[in-house]
Amino acid sequence: MDAVTKYLKISTDILFVKNPVATSMGTLFGIITHGLFGLFSPVIQSIQSIQVISLNVFHFIALGIFGFNIKGWKNQYKVSLEIENAIAFINQQEKKGLISELEARQQYRALISQAVKNVVVKSESTVSPQK
Repeated sequence: MDAVTKYLKISTDILFVKNPVATSMGTLFGIITHGLFGLFSPVIQSIQSIQVISLNVFHFIALGIFGFNIKGWKNQYKVSLEIENAIAFINQQEKKGLISELEARQQYRALISQAVKNVVVKSESTVSPQK
């Protein structure tokens, strides 16, 4: 059981570092949902097919964290729409004969260079300066 809790702690630590807003919102959502289930438990327990007693606050928090982080997990390898549109535009211009293959390659390199600069600038702006 110690190994399970160790890996759960590591995974939640990673989620808080990688996506702190969604993970925090998921935790808050889980706690609020647990409170609402506790408030309405007499009504919910009157339904015979649902056994709410077996659920604790950690189930609700886990569901909240999963729900708020699923979008980021699904989109983690997607290229931004701006980059996809730029690539499509370069392809279109090359097919129309408005630019040569060499010019298209140069445009691809410029696009890659700009995308890398944007990533570096975004990552530097998210890191807080140390005093």
